[in-house]
Amino acid sequence: VGEGVVIASIDDGVNYAHADLRSHVWRNDGEVANNGRDDDGNGYADDVHGYDFGLMTPEVRSTSTTVQHGTWTAGLMVADGTGGVASGIAPRARLMVLRASGPVAVAEAIQYAVAMGADVVNMSFTYRSEGSRRALWRMMADHAAAAGLVLAGGAGNFQMTATVPNQIGSPKDVPSVLVAG
Repeated sequence: VGEGVVIASIDDGVNYAHADLRSHVWRNDGEVANNGRDDDGNGYADDVHGYDFGLMTPEVRSTSTTVQHGTWTAGLMVADGTGGVASGIAPRARLMVLRASGPVAVAEAIQYAVAMGADVVNMSFTYRSEGSRRALWRMMADHAAAAGLVLAGGAGNFQMTATVPNQIGSPKDVPSVLVAG
């Protein structure tokens, strides 16, 4: 499942050297690693596996021993079971690793996913109480959907005691985003 699909994951980075993930990491074939140049002319130097839009660096590998959220969600998506534990839902897909936090960085990450040919964007983050900023999230999501991307994310993990409409934060409260809870 997932053959030929590129999933862009917007999270805190991924340990793409993990046995279950290393064969499924997207590679930007137009880029030469670690030469400090933007070989493919997309505006991002050395973006071989994705880009960090918060720090504006190509380093997207998470080497943290405590915070592994991006690696965990990547496993749910593309793990192939090599490590002997479990497989993801699309083990033949490739994973584009994007780091972003906040509306501006997320907007740039989504635009990058569109430009680099992703098929799906996983948004494993939630912003609550966005108020008037919800229009910005809707504009970003609608733009990506119009460009052919499927946007997806989890919802309901926070504020489980709140009334139903308040359990889902942005961008999961936007109609063009698929949500699982």
